[in-house]
Amino acid sequence: MLTTNQILDLIKKKYNFTSDYQLHKFTGWSHATISGYRNKPQYMSEAICVQSANLLELPEGFILACVHAERAKSKAIKDAWKDTAALLAPEGMNSAKDCILC
Repeated sequence: MLTTNQILDLIKKKYNFTSDYQLHKFTGWSHATISGYRNKPQYMSEAICVQSANLLELPEGFILACVHAERAKSKAIKDAWKDTAALLAPEGMNSAKDCILC
């Protein structure tokens, strides 16, 4: 499962960005939005999840499930979303450490 910060970092790595400012310019997401993802309990919208998945060439459902798991309040719901993310994860990607983009 990937967290919002890991997703942002993967996009930066894939496109050789060194700052969130470059990420902001490339994606069109406001700098405040990216800062909120980094520093507050703020999570990606479904539209930004889908855009992120497309940028990373990962299944959209996988990124959506990861973000839903991250934002879930109850352990049961969080676990259900984590299980869903695991089912939708690309082959060979069992965790962020195994990510083929890393």
